[in-house]
Amino acid sequence: IYYYDATRVNLGLFQKDVNVISDLAVHDFAIIDHLFEEHPNAVSASGINHFPGTPENLAYISLFYDSGMIAHINVSWLAPVK
Repeated sequence: IYYYDATRVNLGLFQKDVNVISDLAVHDFAIIDHLFEEHPNAVSASGINHFPGTPENLAYISLFYDSGMIAHINVSWLAPVK
């Protein structure tokens, strides 16, 4: 397996106590942990909130593995389609 690519998006359902990574990306982290026998050796994440005073509502996450596998996860509460 060379890569894992996920898009987990939704419109609306903004949370006030957690960001989009804690709300949506956590599911893909669990799937990756279940499917693969290794853990990432590096993680890169970028997130932004488009409404002042709220948690991040859009994020891009990359996980890098010793085997050369890479995982990309895109999570958003701003997507017009699910």
